[in-house]
Amino acid sequence: PPQSDLEIIRVTAPEAALDGASIDVSWTVRNNGPDNVANAWTDTVYLAPNGNLTGATVLGSFRIDPSLEAGKSYTRTIAFTLPTKIQGVYSIIVRTDTGGAVDPTRASNNQLSSGALVISLRSRPDLQVTSAFGPESVTAGTVIDVTWTVANLGSSATPPGGSRWTDSVY
Repeated sequence: PPQSDLEIIRVTAPEAALDGASIDVSWTVRNNGPDNVANAWTDTVYLAPNGNLTGATVLGSFRIDPSLEAGKSYTRTIAFTLPTKIQGVYSIIVRTDTGGAVDPTRASNNQLSSGALVISLRSRPDLQVTSAFGPESVTAGTVIDVTWTVANLGSSATPPGGSRWTDSVY
């Protein structure tokens, strides 16, 4: 059978980003040969907390169809949108030949990670009741008027275009 050895030789990603941001990830895969790769294979990109695949999120999988000659390489750059409401130290891990289509016995160099990617929470609105008025006493079963004011005390505006939230009175 033909022998090919796909190796991830470089993964680049930013060192810092905000949750929900778009980041560019680049990776380079080389066929160390000795034969050309004739089958299709899959590259998978993961967002891994603390560089650990346990608990990692798949950012994308890409089927690679063209043959790759021995000694040749390819580089891909893809923009990924990070999940929202996450923070901490992550790594981008890229694995080539994810399903073992090219050579299931040579997996030791099929994976490489970027340096640390520190993800911070973007600022969000902070809606708070700043005043509330109602009667001092009420009779059960009667209708009363209650008024209140809600202000955004956060450093970010509420999103435009139909932002919705619910106020409750107890």
